[in-house]
Amino acid sequence: MTRSEYAFDPAWAKERERLAAMEHTFDEGSIRNLAAIGVAEGWHCLEVGAGSGTIASWLCSRVGPTGRVVATDVDTRFLERIDHPNLEVRLHDVTSDPLEEGRYDLVHARAVLEHLPARDDVVARLVQTVKPGGWLALEDFDLTPVLESAADAWFARPEEGRELVLKVFRAIRDALTSAGADLGYGGRLPDVLARHGLVDIDAELQSRLVRGGTVRADYSRLTIELLRPVLAEHLDDAELEESIRRHHDPDTSWMSLPIVAAWGRRPVLG
Repeated sequence: MTRSEYAFDPAWAKERERLAAMEHTFDEGSIRNLAAIGVAEGWHCLEVGAGSGTIASWLCSRVGPTGRVVATDVDTRFLERIDHPNLEVRLHDVTSDPLEEGRYDLVHARAVLEHLPARDDVVARLVQTVKPGGWLALEDFDLTPVLESAADAWFARPEEGRELVLKVFRAIRDALTSAGADLGYGGRLPDVLARHGLVDIDAELQSRLVRGGTVRADYSRLTIELLRPVLAEHLDDAELEESIRRHHDPDTSWMSLPIVAAWGRRPVLG
């Protein structure tokens, strides 16, 4: 992705902590799905928008010394701390920089495409990097099921805090939409993969229970802190402060923003 198209400033002082909290929340599901695809010894893998590299590290261990993992991002500071001999860290803009065609057994990207206005063009580029018979696995958020719900139909405790949870989610959606993001893209991923000719498509919707005072809560709290200047256009100071307070409260709980994982295989011709 390009810096100008990404709403989250990678230079923010707490961005490493925010990414770590996201990984803590969603890595388990990502790894389960990648393992089910069959990532194995000797595979060549491309991790796009690799963040701080937890999935890239897992892939390195999974593919072993005969395999190879290329981890790309527009900011590689966090990736450069990873010590795996089969890892290549690449400073790379997925919207414009070249990629090898037909090189990879697996290409994976999480929470990347939703931020790119040219996301469908990027999917087409990623499909071309996959070997015939290889896999493209994409994960993006889809807030649609949440934001179309009434407050009393959405799980949050205590109940009087439900409307504020949804209001914060809607404010995040509106702020990121203004920056060019599409937080309904995740739900369309299976269709996107089908339109690009992939087969054996499957998908999973995941939302995790979040309790105040935990690492999972840190992910949304730090996202709110990072986006606070633009969220202030949708929420007043009292609402922002109350939301942050609830993120520290162990008696508060809610469901995380839903993320959709979808994967498909590039067909072998002939």
